[in-house]
Amino acid sequence: MEINSDPSSGRFPMQIEMPRTMSMLARQQVFSYWRGPRNIDAVINAAEQFHGWQTLALDVRMNHGLDPEFESRSVYGIIHNESEESAILRAVYWNQSTERRKMMQHGFNYVFGMPARFVRVSADQLRTWVTCFAGVSIFIDPTWGTDVPEPIRRLRIESDYYASILETTWATGAKADRELDQRWETVWEDMTKSLRSAPVVHVLQEKYPTVEGTPRYDLDAYRPDAFRRHSDG
Repeated sequence: MEINSDPSSGRFPMQIEMPRTMSMLARQQVFSYWRGPRNIDAVINAAEQFHGWQTLALDVRMNHGLDPEFESRSVYGIIHNESEESAILRAVYWNQSTERRKMMQHGFNYVFGMPARFVRVSADQLRTWVTCFAGVSIFIDPTWGTDVPEPIRRLRIESDYYASILETTWATGAKADRELDQRWETVWEDMTKSLRSAPVVHVLQEKYPTVEGTPRYDLDAYRPDAFRRHSDG
């Protein structure tokens, strides 16, 4: 796709390279959606309509090059609203090498879909998970270079989008982040239990900050322990 410009304005035309293969197209969609939408609207049951933003997110990633593997678990809710009863836990998983084999096997019959699950948890559970990180020390080590540690973990908390936002990423097992690792693992395991047993949410709408297209999920393919061997460090 080419974007034309006015030569008299001193601006140059920009070429946007389109994905050349099915694998590249899948990667483009994956990285558009893996961190999750800004908000979720859902139908919990006939009497309860849900709206919430991404309050808490835990990610784990491996193989940051051509074959990324990762899982992202994020919880949507309104944590400061004491009358709110529900929150939604969203989990998505991706293994690029596995999906590439499926693409080669099925060719044009391959259907893209990120393994995912959406379950209802209580708003109190969300508050408990956020509180698990209260008072933890965050070690900041500004580094630049080509060496990316792996696996890496990420924590993001947005309990109030005006005044309380925290995001940090670190190498799993780093001594300086040992306490953060332990708390992260505790919450991750609790989320695993919820993903196995909590009520599944089927009717929902994800809202992204910009138009991203329509996410495609494979709700039958998700397994809560698919990434366990890496989340244990």
